[in-house]
Amino acid sequence: MAGKERSILGTVIRTLVAYVLIVGLYILTTYLSYLTYSTNLQTAKKVTTQLGKLFTQVLAHGPLAIFFHNLALATMMSLPFIGPGNTVLITVNTGRAAGIIAASTSNVSLSAVGLTMTIVMTTLLPHAILEFLAYAIALENSITLTLKILKFEISRKDLYIYFLKYSLSVVLLLTAAFIEYAFIISLNSI
Repeated sequence: MAGKERSILGTVIRTLVAYVLIVGLYILTTYLSYLTYSTNLQTAKKVTTQLGKLFTQVLAHGPLAIFFHNLALATMMSLPFIGPGNTVLITVNTGRAAGIIAASTSNVSLSAVGLTMTIVMTTLLPHAILEFLAYAIALENSITLTLKILKFEISRKDLYIYFLKYSLSVVLLLTAAFIEYAFIISLNSI
């Protein structure tokens, strides 16, 4: 296998590993947050109301508001050295919010269904897959550039590839934002 093909395959494998780790951490955090807040519904409902207000404000500005929010997250994840830590913090906070929402909206008799639906809706819908993939590319990008810097092996080509992968994550996030916005609008019309 040629060096270029091996490099592309390595990038794909590292990105898929990052994808699995991010989604796994998100699901674990959602579940733990759900367990924590399902016993304290008053707090969960209060936090959900605050998140709902924020969500309504974002939606009022259209899909570009979703895009710029997610772009800010992906940018923080793609930064050399601090990207992995940012990824963990962002993923944990997002999972925490999803778990709180699931806890506050679940009927006691349907709690497992509510949690399952929350996880499915936030990980398996097309926009979610694109977002998680963009975040995985950002994380892989951060780690790769960090290692190149630490080894003093960074070149113009490495920076070009870094910005190329960053641009790919931007395109994925823009696509995801429009899909997510259309999905939310279609849910609101039901």
